[in-house]
Amino acid sequence: MNVSKHFESLNEFFVSNGLDAPPFFDEVGRDIVELQPFSWMIASGTDLDEMADYLQEPVLELAVKPSKPEWSVNNAGHGMNSYGLNFRLLIEDILIVAQVGFGGAYMTLEKSQDDWNALMVSLHFLFEKAPRDIKAPVASQLSAVLRYSTFRGSALLLPDEISGGFSESDYEYDENVRDPSVYVTRLLDVLD
Repeated sequence: MNVSKHFESLNEFFVSNGLDAPPFFDEVGRDIVELQPFSWMIASGTDLDEMADYLQEPVLELAVKPSKPEWSVNNAGHGMNSYGLNFRLLIEDILIVAQVGFGGAYMTLEKSQDDWNALMVSLHFLFEKAPRDIKAPVASQLSAVLRYSTFRGSALLLPDEISGGFSESDYEYDENVRDPSVYVTRLLDVLD
């Protein structure tokens, strides 16, 4: 694989911080660009707004108008204790917008590593069980959206046939559930 210096920069970030790489890291390697320190995405993606990712704002916008594959990682936030390591993936019929706390004054590296690595294990398991192709066209209608955050609550959003948008059912949302495997299991049920 012909990798870029940007891929190497992101790989070094993962390695030096003891973090597992997200799904499709190797597949998008040569297409990764570093927009600024701690902000990487595939070159074919849309504009990346780190604060929007941190606030998880792209979720519904991307769900309503999915366009082309997206893959991005950034470490963004505000204030001393408010930083997230954010991951966004739009692939075929699934959108994932996920984050764990990373870099705040009151966050330990060990806790951030544990949270991020548990999330990555769950996402790798998801795509092992429900394979998708990062180079395939994005579907005009998504099957599900996984919004996951260790400090915002987590949700699996499903298509709402009445409004044509996405909704969170009480069953699928629980701000107290931090284990990403719970949401991945629910997502696999939806995709089955």
